[in-house]
Amino acid sequence: MRTSPHTRHAGTTSRCAHAHSNPSLTACFGGPRGPLRLGAAPRRSKSSPSPAVRGRDILQPPACRAAGCGGYRCVGVTARTRRGCGVGGARRPRREELVLLALASPVRFLWQWRAGSPSPVSRGGRSGGSSMSGGGGRSTAAWARWATRLLAALGCVLAAEAQLTGVLDDCLCDIESIDDFNTFKIFPKIQKLQERDYFRYYKVNLKRPCPFWADDGHCSIKDCHVEPCPESKIPVGIKAGSSNKYSKAANNSKELEDCEQANKLGAVNSTLSNQSKEAFIDWARYDDSQDHFCELDDERSPDAQYVDLLLNPERYTGYKGPSAWRVWNSIYEENCFKPRSVYRPLNPLAPSRGGDDGESFYTWLEGLCLEKRVFYKLISGLHASINLHLCANYLLEETWGKPRWGPNVKEFTRRFDPIETKGEGPRRLKNLYFLYLIELRALSKVAPYFERSVVDLYTGNGHEDAESKALLLEIFRDTKSFHMHFDEKSMFAGDKKGAKSLKEEFRLHFKNISRIMDCVGCDKCRLWGKLQTQGLGTALKILFSEKEIQNLPENSPSKGFQLTRQEIVALVNAFGRLSTSIKELQNFKVLLQQTR
Repeated sequence: MRTSPHTRHAGTTSRCAHAHSNPSLTACFGGPRGPLRLGAAPRRSKSSPSPAVRGRDILQPPACRAAGCGGYRCVGVTARTRRGCGVGGARRPRREELVLLALASPVRFLWQWRAGSPSPVSRGGRSGGSSMSGGGGRSTAAWARWATRLLAALGCVLAAEAQLTGVLDDCLCDIESIDDFNTFKIFPKIQKLQERDYFRYYKVNLKRPCPFWADDGHCSIKDCHVEPCPESKIPVGIKAGSSNKYSKAANNSKELEDCEQANKLGAVNSTLSNQSKEAFIDWARYDDSQDHFCELDDERSPDAQYVDLLLNPERYTGYKGPSAWRVWNSIYEENCFKPRSVYRPLNPLAPSRGGDDGESFYTWLEGLCLEKRVFYKLISGLHASINLHLCANYLLEETWGKPRWGPNVKEFTRRFDPIETKGEGPRRLKNLYFLYLIELRALSKVAPYFERSVVDLYTGNGHEDAESKALLLEIFRDTKSFHMHFDEKSMFAGDKKGAKSLKEEFRLHFKNISRIMDCVGCDKCRLWGKLQTQGLGTALKILFSEKEIQNLPENSPSKGFQLTRQEIVALVNAFGRLSTSIKELQNFKVLLQQTR
């Protein structure tokens, strides 16, 4: 149960577009041994000369050298720029050829440029000349300066690579469609909804002990502190409401239910101990939690407090190191269906694996059934989203006690850059998009539940309640208009007995993760970890309760499918966090282009 806050995530590696369009080029971009991995040096046979032997060899993959071409045709140069590039040609690459290679495979270009220095031999055997533009006249030093400038420009290309493109694994949706849909339809509305009273106040117990290991003690950093909301600030409808009712009528009926239950327990007070009464309540709660994917806080506990989420935003607090690693490691190592013998890439708590850069992990992952791959991607996507929030809301400086928070490009690069993370960054970000799709699908499926007149999102302010519900239903309509939803019916679709067993295992694993959130040492991290985990758990509960949602009665509460207010608030805010992550990802793309 241990891990690093820098756990890397699963995804796919893209090949150069030229290799896709021309099969003859596959040798130069991986060939039968697979595509080039981001951040990895190209493989070179023992018989191949060092990349620094000749000037042209710096940019020439081993497979291309073996094929006898100068390496230039492998990146799609035209016939005009290929003049003189015959077998055994000894000239140095032209400037446009350098650019083409750099654009085709920037990581390969960077590696080969760093692997050696260009030979001063130019075309025609003259020393000290340069043939970048087809002839001499400039020194090798000038050529090196120009190549350095090109490397700087490549930062933009790498930044674009880190943003990812194309279709996601295990679904038929592309990243560009998600970006556009989120930016223009979802993000502005979900931001407004999160500011409404019904969704900004979240009741949570931050004092529950860790159930798995001795508590490390809470973080003493001031930014880890959570300021609870005074009772006087809580809207009367929320304060008086039940944990599983949300309309005015339901709140009135709750008072009657409480009286009836108290009378029943009081009638047998002489024969029941307090311990027995608590056992009865626990049994009822157990029956009600059979479809829950999360361990819910008991809102009746004296330790449960309302928190204003707008006044306690998720941001970088300085909480890191062994305590944080242990939490994430516990999640990945003991709850993601992974054997101990398989190590996640870049896990600081794992033993050194020599040259294994994660291939064994992803080979294992691809061999899993769809349901277990989905489970891992959901956790990985949640981890990536949380890391993005911390990078986007980072303490940049503090002057005279006044902190300045904002995006930290260096921190973002450390966590997500394809070179810094040896290709893991883009995998993590792909899993973020996958998680977004899952929760988007859940919102579209649960719409009928909220369209009923019995659901008011009751706070006591009739006008605001009506506006909040109208805005929520508008978001539901937008989610239904998305045409590339994840198909949850592809999960648990095999043998009924086996599918039921796997689904229960899936549910219990996730429920265990929600309990691990009580082991987080930083109160603010714990708050947002519990909320986002519970939001995802609620989304899963919705996706696997389709029949119950379809059979909901119009004008009365349903006993087949219920959502507590706690679950509703977590669902909306968790999806709001994902929407913000994808928006911040676009902002970092712009910042990276400006700073390179």
